[in-house]
Amino acid sequence: HPINNHANDPRCDIRNRVDTENLMFVVDGDEDPCCINSTKLIQIMDMGVSPYGSDYSDEVLMTYPKVGFQNAPKFCEDEEDSMGTYNFTIPTDLKPGRHTFVWKWIRDPAVNPFTTCWEADVFATKAERDSHYLATGRTTVDMWDFYQVNNIVDGAIVGDLVDPILTG
Repeated sequence: HPINNHANDPRCDIRNRVDTENLMFVVDGDEDPCCINSTKLIQIMDMGVSPYGSDYSDEVLMTYPKVGFQNAPKFCEDEEDSMGTYNFTIPTDLKPGRHTFVWKWIRDPAVNPFTTCWEADVFATKAERDSHYLATGRTTVDMWDFYQVNNIVDGAIVGDLVDPILTG
């Protein structure tokens, strides 16, 4: 997602941009979720809150990857359009088929949440997914998964941070 000036990095003299909540949902069934407060939304991940403010050291604010909305390592290069990235894990008990996913970020509780939704096909096995991808001319190469190689508990990294891009 474009970061739209909503990140903290002391290298560009910004450290107090608030981050309050970053959640991922799947819609229960194939109905339109209607709105972000719909009872049809099932939370599948709390992606955490990015550190901000003077309580955090420059080192913490400049360390990537990080939990929350503000995971944008190149933020200072283009504060408006640098990209924030993250992954989420689909629940193992989610039935195969097309599902609607919803992302919700609350920068500041006094402001309406930022949201988006999209549909995605979920397959029972990687082999079924790969077969579909190959049949439609797409690659089967997986990108690294920050949340799979790092232990995330209640939106916080637990233990040593692993970044396959940096560690090989």
